[in-house]
Amino acid sequence: MGKKEIYKDEKKIRLIGIPLIGMLIPAIFIITDGEFPGLKSYLTHSLFSTFFTFVYWQGNFTIFGHIERKFSEYNQVKKRILWMIISTIFYNILVASLLTYILSDITGWEFNFQRVWNNFLIGMTFTMIISTIYESIFYFDEWKASFIEKERLQKEFLSAEYENLKSQVNPHFLFNSMNALSSLIHNDTQKAEQFIDEFCKIYRYILDNQEKTVVTLREELDFVHSYLFLQKIRFGENLNVNINIIAENLSCFLPPVSLQMLVENALKHNIIAKDKPLYLEIFTKNEQVFVKNNLQKRTDKVNSTGVGLRNIKAKYSMITDMQPEFQVNEDNYVASLPIIQNEE
Repeated sequence: MGKKEIYKDEKKIRLIGIPLIGMLIPAIFIITDGEFPGLKSYLTHSLFSTFFTFVYWQGNFTIFGHIERKFSEYNQVKKRILWMIISTIFYNILVASLLTYILSDITGWEFNFQRVWNNFLIGMTFTMIISTIYESIFYFDEWKASFIEKERLQKEFLSAEYENLKSQVNPHFLFNSMNALSSLIHNDTQKAEQFIDEFCKIYRYILDNQEKTVVTLREELDFVHSYLFLQKIRFGENLNVNINIIAENLSCFLPPVSLQMLVENALKHNIIAKDKPLYLEIFTKNEQVFVKNNLQKRTDKVNSTGVGLRNIKAKYSMITDMQPEFQVNEDNYVASLPIIQNEE
């Protein structure tokens, strides 16, 4: 339930609450006086009480609704409560005065300050009780919605970690890597050993960091270097990479495997050939790390579900209000990840 739909069950509460309070107020007076005035008198007083309970309730509810919409943010709680108290006092004074005047005219009672004050106290008491019930319902629903959202993000985060691991052990990655390694073993054993070493670093990084919320940019960049080493073996000079990271950003943080996923995304969706080399840039600017590539979309069908980018967003949603951005123009695709200054 949002603040713009202030109390979704309010009509049901009113249908039960107004008659109940309308009958309860005369009953309180009967108990206080210790004498039952008769059924007809009780029902008459209950009818008047129900009418003015409706006036109190409806008026205060309308005022509360306006204030809830005007001061709807969590950091405006003090303002919201202050305005509720002020507006409730003024409104209840007005209704108490009107109630006392009408009753004095009907019953012949003397219209005086004491009667106005008594009616005002009764009105304020029930207004406070009702507003407390409403606020409790509202905050319970807010807590419940927040809990559900947290559970959803947690599931997405776990899914992201699973996809990260799966993306590295999928048959295509293994097949391409083994083909490249097989060729190296016959032609360049020294580079083959380096290939195996970088290949192991990739899996060690994933296994070591799959349960972490953030890693340093330096750690993630080392991982990307290992990943790109394998890809350079595969694509050779057709893949051109330029990395320019500001030194002070290296100790900042970002979700693990998020930068690598952007690099992988660029390689997956673009043509990489001798006549169409892919130019990939990784750089930091304005507290963000960017991955930029020239746009040359593959014409063959690429198996893409968009899970990778959703997973990156889910990771950020778990730890910060900042979100990644993805932009496409005629010549380039640019993805940016906010750099997190402090480890969460």
